[in-house]
Amino acid sequence: MNNQQKSLIAYSWHHASKDPEKLGRQFYNKLFLRHPELAPLFPKDLEAQQRKLMESISMLILGLDELDNMLEQIQELGERHHLVYQAKPEYYTLFGQVLIETIAQAANSHWSDEIENAWQIIYQLVTNSMLMRINKDL
Repeated sequence: MNNQQKSLIAYSWHHASKDPEKLGRQFYNKLFLRHPELAPLFPKDLEAQQRKLMESISMLILGLDELDNMLEQIQELGERHHLVYQAKPEYYTLFGQVLIETIAQAANSHWSDEIENAWQIIYQLVTNSMLMRINKDL
């Protein structure tokens, strides 16, 4: 991931996350509408989950220049999602598609194909890291 892509991600997130509660709500509503099979993996009261997701994305973006230092935490998160929540590797693709689409809609005019590509790259990097330990067990 190059500096231009990092800047595009930060720029678009700044515009998309002006109302993080609304963004989190929109994301989970859209996710469960499209993929109801994922709903049982999450608590019924999503308020805390929505907040955690938005905070995690913000922390990731703030740490884009230190991404290598965050890999251990990202791998642990993936392992926890697999062991505790029974998240299957294929769920990450579904989650990512809806997440990026929701961010794009919230960013509105502050979105482009180049920005979408940058988001796909960072999402794939994070997903690959999260699945690293899980794939060793499969």
